[in-house]
Amino acid sequence: MTGLQKFSTLMGIACLLLPAMLWASDEVELTQAELIEVLHENGGSTHRLRYMDGSVFDARVDDVLEDMEDLCNVYLAQAQIPHPENIIVSMSDRFIPFGVTDADATQFFEAYTVENATCMWGDF
Repeated sequence: MTGLQKFSTLMGIACLLLPAMLWASDEVELTQAELIEVLHENGGSTHRLRYMDGSVFDARVDDVLEDMEDLCNVYLAQAQIPHPENIIVSMSDRFIPFGVTDADATQFFEAYTVENATCMWGDF
């Protein structure tokens, strides 16, 4: 078997095993999410929820996005003020002042439309 054939065979095996290895990996639960800031924009019709959780660095994207939607819905359920039309949720692995960039930070952002007191993923 030539070097190229060996490489091709190894790559084929890796492509078959990689999804199984990723699927079997432990999920990181975002139980340490801390609400660090709520900003009201557009006359109060948009709320920006800023969370910090050091575990997002190691988390799977789908898990983070699911948890962000849950955090949005918990915020709505606990809100003592009229519900906004839109909510933007951000999650970072460290504190970053609003509007400041940090190339070393892991950050996620998602926007939701509020419909029937529920956060619905929005395509802004």
